[in-house]
Amino acid sequence: MLVSNELGYGIVPMDAFDRKYRETTGRICCMIAEQADEVYRVVCGLPQKIKG
Repeated sequence: MLVSNELGYGIVPMDAFDRKYRETTGRICCMIAEQADEVYRVVCGLPQKIKG
């Protein structure tokens, strides 16, 4: 099991490092999701199954 915080919603950071960090983290999570049997997004404690 892998748990990751959402980094992509909200205001785009002005700092180039912060933008690169968000982009890289998102791409890694997408690659992991491709390999996973099930993927869930949990918002305010409510799970939403998005794969599997």
